[in-house]
Amino acid sequence: MAIPANMTTAGLALRRHGIRVAAYPSDPTFWVEVQIAPTTAFPTSRLLKRKFPPSGANLVTAEFEVLYTTKTWYGRGRHFKPGLSTGAWTTALVGDTPSQLVDNMLAPHHTATRISSLHTVQGSMLPNPSTLLVGNNMTYAGGGAVTAHMWLSWAWLSGTLYRPDGTTISVTGSGNIPSLGAPTLSQVAGGALGARTRFVRIALVKDHMLYMQSGNSEASLAIGANNLLKVTSPAAKAAFDGWAVLIGSASNAEFTQPGVLTALTFGSDFTEPVGGATVSGTTPWNANWGGDGAHNAITAVELAAGSTYLFYPTYDTQLANNTPGLGLLRMACALAGGPSTSTDPASAQLQVSDTRYAISYGSISGVTPNAGNTSSGNSGATTNTSTAKYL
Repeated sequence: MAIPANMTTAGLALRRHGIRVAAYPSDPTFWVEVQIAPTTAFPTSRLLKRKFPPSGANLVTAEFEVLYTTKTWYGRGRHFKPGLSTGAWTTALVGDTPSQLVDNMLAPHHTATRISSLHTVQGSMLPNPSTLLVGNNMTYAGGGAVTAHMWLSWAWLSGTLYRPDGTTISVTGSGNIPSLGAPTLSQVAGGALGARTRFVRIALVKDHMLYMQSGNSEASLAIGANNLLKVTSPAAKAAFDGWAVLIGSASNAEFTQPGVLTALTFGSDFTEPVGGATVSGTTPWNANWGGDGAHNAITAVELAAGSTYLFYPTYDTQLANNTPGLGLLRMACALAGGPSTSTDPASAQLQVSDTRYAISYGSISGVTPNAGNTSSGNSGATTNTSTAKYL
């Protein structure tokens, strides 16, 4: 056919779309390679890559121009240096769908995934309309034997977030909390305790709360005299703070351990103290928390009885999920002691930070029962009240 003599955009601005990935070298003397691919297998026939020479900058930003689709692309990075073995690929993959590429975009000065301009051009997101707070889509259960050791567990169904640009995000239910399965138990020499059997469960920790899935089952071990229980750390899960261990002297009767609100570090195993693990007097495990195929939930522990606690639900696009490339709902909490009975500006700010979509305008509330009783409720009855609408 004939070649046009000239062409025009007819007044429309041409737009480029793609993926931007920021990498943070741990050693500025090494090169950095960044790759993206439309699958987590990173097949050589379908991946794109960029290599960056050593730099004194605290990050490198790799830009990949791809077609504008709803398909998720995954990114990974590694160090390399002539004369040395090439580093391993990052195991925590990042994933995103193509967005508009803005020329002369300012480079983030801290963490790439906390800057909304790497994902959209409209900045930090206000709370978005969603189906998650309708009726019984988000519910809680509460219980406990004594005050200061009560608990509240939040579970939710899948829902939809409606973004201002006309697109939507499908938020999976609490069943998509990463499963840790049964813990690996062993014993090591130490202490002067007698022979005993201990029952153990483990949980993920985020924002000083426990995340458990129905697959977090129980394990037990008969421990010999003059030995201590050892619980092997689970594999790290992206963006979680760490993990926690619950121990009991009978099946389905585990208790949180002292300091449970501070997560154990991934990769560091738990060894019970020489005086023995705590098997009473703290917050007791309940099937509503998750485990044994029963439930999946986020649980706040060590709470006061008969009190109203405020929670700040948000969809975090970076939090590990059973489905690669998706995020997970979390209860944002900036307080070391866990959720509070008072409004908390720092937690509300965490709720609406970049890479997060606030589920509510401010807090939702859950009520612990009186000691020895149970409670239940849903977010629909506590959302956008005069006291919680903004904080």
